[in-house]
Amino acid sequence: GVQTCALPIFSTDEAVVAWGDPGIQDFHNMNWSASNPMLTGLYYRSYYQITLCNDFIRQASDVNLANRGITGANADQIKAYRLEARFLRAFQYWVLMDLFGNIPFATDEQALGSFTPSQATRSQIFTYVENELKTIENNLPDAKTNEYGRADKAAAQALLARIYLNAGVY
Repeated sequence: GVQTCALPIFSTDEAVVAWGDPGIQDFHNMNWSASNPMLTGLYYRSYYQITLCNDFIRQASDVNLANRGITGANADQIKAYRLEARFLRAFQYWVLMDLFGNIPFATDEQALGSFTPSQATRSQIFTYVENELKTIENNLPDAKTNEYGRADKAAAQALLARIYLNAGVY
């Protein structure tokens, strides 16, 4: 099969980058910088996804669900989505921690647009991602019981394994 969006393979002889998207040839030619459009796109897309997750988690809090009269099966479904949003946020923070090191950090505790995120160290992000995954892991559906493509216990365990592989660097 064809690999997609795996930046590290572009700089090896395992792939020939024959298309002309801006910035792709820089990877193929081993000549990229912080202004590469693929890197900046990845950076900003990760933060966009974190922002969406933070706002969803905030809007889907137990207090907000109760205030909006959302109960029963609907509330249970939203709580399940909230766990998955926490996984997706942890995943995006892992991407940023792995590729960029020290990064701006924000959670659902701050209202959208009400603050400037503070810089966190790679070690702080590692601890946050690890704690977040351990907190949600047992509340996610068992492996292979969720819809295809959605987060479950195995996804949380796999991401934990990935962060532990490079724990010494983080």
